[in-house]
Amino acid sequence: MSLVVTDSDGEQNEMRQLQDKLVSTMKVVTTLTAQLTELKEQMTEQRKRRQRMGFVDVQAGASGAVPPSAAGGNHQIYKT
Repeated sequence: MSLVVTDSDGEQNEMRQLQDKLVSTMKVVTTLTAQLTELKEQMTEQRKRRQRMGFVDVQAGASGAVPPSAAGGNHQIYKT
């Protein structure tokens, strides 16, 4: 009887450890999902800016003005 109880306790400990690992993994996945979502939004915004800059560059070329990219503007630093 004592061996059966010990085996049961060992299995319960193993199950707790696996559950703790699962919870930890789920937290990591949640964090990575949030980071990927933020990165996707940043990339989308950057793509929109580049498209606008391209449109502005075409118009500026016709008027002779210096485009913002040539003036060193429109650079953004992202925090990670």
